[in-house]
Amino acid sequence: MPRPESTVSLQEVTEENLGLIFKLGVREEQEQFVALNTVSIAQAYFARERAWFRAIYADDTPVGFLMLDDDPHKAEYILWRLMVDARYQGMSFGRRAMELLIAHVKTRPNAVELKTSYVPGEGSPGPFYHKLGFVETGEVLEGENVVSLKLTYGEGESMVPAPGKSKDEVLVLVRKFQEGYMQRDPANLEAIMELFGPEKELEVIGTSAVTPGEGEWCKGRTAVRDLLEGDWEHWGDVVFDLEGMQIFVQGDVAWLATRGTVTDVITADYKYEGFVSFAQAVLEDESESAKSKILDITRLGNSLISSLLLPETHVWPFRFTAVAVKREEVWRFHQMQFSFATTWTPDERVLPGE
Repeated sequence: MPRPESTVSLQEVTEENLGLIFKLGVREEQEQFVALNTVSIAQAYFARERAWFRAIYADDTPVGFLMLDDDPHKAEYILWRLMVDARYQGMSFGRRAMELLIAHVKTRPNAVELKTSYVPGEGSPGPFYHKLGFVETGEVLEGENVVSLKLTYGEGESMVPAPGKSKDEVLVLVRKFQEGYMQRDPANLEAIMELFGPEKELEVIGTSAVTPGEGEWCKGRTAVRDLLEGDWEHWGDVVFDLEGMQIFVQGDVAWLATRGTVTDVITADYKYEGFVSFAQAVLEDESESAKSKILDITRLGNSLISSLLLPETHVWPFRFTAVAVKREEVWRFHQMQFSFATTWTPDERVLPGE
């Protein structure tokens, strides 16, 4: 049997313990102040998006029930229901369950207060809430007095930011990054680099990246700066799908993904000149065999022929993912990747033995 020194915990209501929870009840004179657990769980079923409920356990025995109205989008947290079975009252189980609930609420976004309400009268739970630090707000809702507990955070604790605010801040970060690609002004390069995190944690993977730390697989600020400078000079107009961007935030870390397009005008003369320059470089490369040179030149020649049949304005769809981290109230990119979808035979392959 539970004792005052029993360990109190909040446990999920399951098919196995549901019957036991239904059998819990308060004293007869308290029934006017709290609904039956059957009613509470039925209400939770029809408010699944915001109802968070748990059984109160003392060691291995269910002794009570509580339910929270949890709406993180409004940052509103209300104790919806609390009861301790008549057999186990006066053993501090209700107080300790409330301490666990308050600790849980402090893990929710933008939690600044916890509210509840009670029916006034002899034997009401009002004095219980007052002892926990709840104060009267002066508001009366459907005949019940509303009380509020201001949540405080101690050393090592911090409030979880509201999801909407964090997503908006990350979106601003992406907009600034896109503006840099649209303007492509070398004078703004240092300002754009301020959008990125510290040297040791920074990694940007470009569309032609194959080997970490080489080419467009950039590690560190110098390599990333060189990649941006090259893109701004040679790539084209980059547009991200900001409306369709998925942003997921967990504390001070955000993961985002979207698609985009890069648009550039490539004339036929430019293509011819590029092909000739490429062919000359291949022919002068003494490390390649005659067979490899012929294959490389032929492959690019076939690509040239097909591209000449298309308009000079080229639009390439790409995928964009990134990880941003918030430090000292500022969001910065720590990892980023641009990638093209490959639906045909890859341009390059790693053959066995290479």
